[in-house]
Amino acid sequence: RWFVQRYAEKTGNQIPNVRALAALYGKGAEVDEIFTEFGENLAAFFVEHLQNDDPEMLVLGGNISKSFDYFYPSLQRCLQNQNAGVIVKKSTLHEYASLLGAASCWSKLKTLENNFLA
Repeated sequence: RWFVQRYAEKTGNQIPNVRALAALYGKGAEVDEIFTEFGENLAAFFVEHLQNDDPEMLVLGGNISKSFDYFYPSLQRCLQNQNAGVIVKKSTLHEYASLLGAASCWSKLKTLENNFLA
C-alpha cells in the first residue's frame, strides 16, 4: 500500500500494485525515487532494531523481495552509513517462506505431541 500511495502522492496518478510500479522502474525519476526512499526507510527501521540484536544476516522474503533489486542499493548504502555490518539477502521463496516456516513449526509441535503427550 505504501508504494501505491507514494506513487499517487508524487505523480497524481494511480497504480494498482507494486508489480505495476516495478514495471516502470528505470523509466522515470519518480518511480526510481520511490524505491530509493523505501530502501532508506527500511534501513532506518533495521538500524533501530539491530541495536538490540547483532544478526549476521537479514533475509527479506515475501512479495516485496520480488522488488529487491530496485531498493537494495539504497538499503545497503544506508546500512553501511550507519555502520550496521549486516549482510542482506533476498529469499528465493518469496511469500512461500512464511508458509514453510509455519509448517515447520507445526511439524515440530506434532512430533513433540506424539512423543511426549499421552
